[in-house]
Amino acid sequence: MLDVMMPELIRATKDFYNIAGMKTVIYDADRRFLYSYPSSMCEFCEEIRKCPILTEKCFECDNHGFDVCDKTMKPYVYKCHMGLSEIITPIVENGVIIGYMMIGQILMEGDTNKVRALIDLAEEKYGVNKSTLLSELDKIKLSSRDFLDSAIGVLT
Repeated sequence: MLDVMMPELIRATKDFYNIAGMKTVIYDADRRFLYSYPSSMCEFCEEIRKCPILTEKCFECDNHGFDVCDKTMKPYVYKCHMGLSEIITPIVENGVIIGYMMIGQILMEGDTNKVRALIDLAEEKYGVNKSTLLSELDKIKLSSRDFLDSAIGVLT
């Protein structure tokens, strides 16, 4: 069923990006990546994913988000291990999850200092490039809770 919806979902991801400036990723029901707009990962995450241990933590965060959606059948907002927020929402057809849409990476108002502290810790523990991460953090759109709630409304 997701194959039939793909042209519409691809258009929705582009539209959402053009309106909100946030990356959207589509996964199938088995959590396999299908499509992303834009296609590249944000540079903050690319830098984090140069470290295999941190990459594993990224996957753990995403899998937890999928698990919550599987149980609730509703959108789920969570913070990744680096303090950025993400939204994952199930794509449901006749009461069955046929895929997921994920939006990220979102820097929530009030979270900047926490993310900076996590960058310091990641530099100390894993040797990540702090200056690159701080520079890329400054490029991530700062969002309010109202904006996040509106994004969830549009997604659903």
